[in-house]
Amino acid sequence: MALARNLGPLEEVQLVPQQDKLYHFVEYLVLAALIAFALAKTGRWMPLERFLLTVSLSALYGLLLEALQAFVPGRSASAMDAVANTLGAIVGAALLLWARGRLPRRRKG
Repeated sequence: MALARNLGPLEEVQLVPQQDKLYHFVEYLVLAALIAFALAKTGRWMPLERFLLTVSLSALYGLLLEALQAFVPGRSASAMDAVANTLGAIVGAALLLWARGRLPRRRKG
C-alpha cells in the first residue's frame, strides 16, 4: 500500500493542511509495528536492538521511496515526508515494544 501510494500519481483532496504527513506517519507506524512484531517472534534480538533495527529498516525504506519519487513524473522527494515516516516508525516500534512488555507471555509447550 505504501509503495503504491508513494509512487503513484498524486490526486488527493486536502481536507486539512499537510494531511499527507499524517498519512506518512500512520503508514510507517503500522509498518514499524509489523516489523518489530516479526523480529520479536524470532527471539533473536534484545528489545533495544529490535527497536533500533525496526526504526532503521523503516526509515531507510522511507528514504528510498522518497528518493525514487524524484524520478516519477508529477512527484518530488520531500524531506518533511521522510521526517513523518521516521517519526511514525519510532512511535510504531516504541508502541509495540511497550505493548509486548505489558502483555502476558504465552508459555511454549
